[in-house]
Amino acid sequence: MTIARDENGAGGEREFGAILLDLDGTLVHDGGHVHPRNVEALRAASENGVVVMVATGRSLIATRGVIEDLGLASPAVVFNGAAIYCPKDDRMLEERILSKRLLAQAHALLERTDD
Repeated sequence: MTIARDENGAGGEREFGAILLDLDGTLVHDGGHVHPRNVEALRAASENGVVVMVATGRSLIATRGVIEDLGLASPAVVFNGAAIYCPKDDRMLEERILSKRLLAQAHALLERTDD
């Protein structure tokens, strides 16, 4: 898909095969919703063969609504990169979970830290 660099077309046009977006403060603003114009633009991009994906520090639960609002089927990076979720199959493709040993070490360190 060819997309202009700005609303006036200044700077020429570029071909995009994929768009990877952050959520908070980028795609999602006050109120926690995606602006309808952005939804429309991203759906149009997707319909024209551009792969639209999100990458966020949010949990899957906090991200799922945005994925559904945009109608995304492409994998999403969630939990600050600790997991990759596939909305098409409704499953995690990859997860990096902290070991019990590392959690115990972190807990012990926090216990020793003054408030």
